[in-house]
Amino acid sequence: LSFVGLSAGDAAVVKTQETVIKENIRIEGLNFIIVFVASLEVVSLVLCCKFKALESGSQIYRNALLWLLDCTRDSLTFILNPCISILTILEIMMKIGIFGGTLNPIHFGHLRTAEEVREAFSLDRVLFVPSAFPPHKREELETPHERIEMTRIAILGNPYFDFSDMEVKRGGVSYSVDTVDEVKKNLPEAEIYFILGVDAFFEIDSWKEYRRFLSLCNFIIVTRPGYEKKSLGESLPLEVRSDFCYDAAKGCYCHTSGHSLNFLEVTLLDISSTDIRKRLKSGRSVKYLIPHAVEEYIKKHGLYGSKVRGHRDKNL
Repeated sequence: LSFVGLSAGDAAVVKTQETVIKENIRIEGLNFIIVFVASLEVVSLVLCCKFKALESGSQIYRNALLWLLDCTRDSLTFILNPCISILTILEIMMKIGIFGGTLNPIHFGHLRTAEEVREAFSLDRVLFVPSAFPPHKREELETPHERIEMTRIAILGNPYFDFSDMEVKRGGVSYSVDTVDEVKKNLPEAEIYFILGVDAFFEIDSWKEYRRFLSLCNFIIVTRPGYEKKSLGESLPLEVRSDFCYDAAKGCYCHTSGHSLNFLEVTLLDISSTDIRKRLKSGRSVKYLIPHAVEEYIKKHGLYGSKVRGHRDKNL
C-alpha cells in the first residue's frame, strides 16, 4: 500500500487496515492448511478404516465429512470439492467380494480360491464372513468366536483380505441374503460380488429368498476345471431362468437387475474342512492343509479334539 499524499490520520487508518488484511490472510492460510490436512484425514479414514468396522465405518467417514462441511460452509469451500469427488470415486470404485461359510476351520483351499477370485475380478477386498449357525450344514461346529479368530489369523499378511463377525452379531440362523442386505446398507455405493462353490450353487433354490438374493448383487461361482459356463447357467432353477440372459461377449449371465452371474475355474486343491477335522480328531497331521498359525491356535485351544495330541507333539 502507498501512503504518499495521505494525512497522518489517514495513513494510520490505512496502516491499521493493512494489518487487519495481513492478519486475515494469515488466518485464512492457517484455515486452508487445517482444512486440507483434515480432508486428507477423511480420505485416509475411508481407505484404512472402512472395512475394519463394517457396521459403523460408512457412518464414521460421513460424519467426518459433515464436520468438514460445517466448518467450511462459508469459506474455503473450494478445497472440499476435490475431496468430495475423491470420496465419491473411492466408494463407487470399491469392488467387494463376500466369502461366507462355516470356515470350520478355514484352510488353504478357501484362501487360494479367494485370492484367485480377487485377482480375476480385480476386487478391492474379499470379506470373509464366518456363519453363526448355517441353515444347510449339520456338522460339529467350534464356537463362532473361535472360527472368527482362526479366520483372522489365516488372512494376516494379505492386505486385500478382511473379515466380519456380522452374522455372529446378528445371531440365529445365518442367511446369505441377510448378509448381502447388511453389506449393501453399510456400503451403498460399493459393487458387491458373492462368492460360492458350484455345489452350493446347484442348491440355490433351497436358500432363503433365493430369487431376491440373485437380484441383489453379482455372483461368482467357483468351479473345478472342465465345467462349461453355459451349461452351468442352464442349471439355474426354472423360476429364475427368465431373469437371466447369456452374454457371450462377457462370458457370463446378466440379470435383469444389471448384476452378473459369473463362473470361474480355480486351482483344484482337494482340501475339505471335514477331512481336516477327522485328521485332527485321529491325531494325524494337517500340516500344509491349513496355515501354521491356525494349526497352532487349534492345538493351543484343544479344538476338534486335538488338545492332548497338540501337547504331545510339542514335547516330541
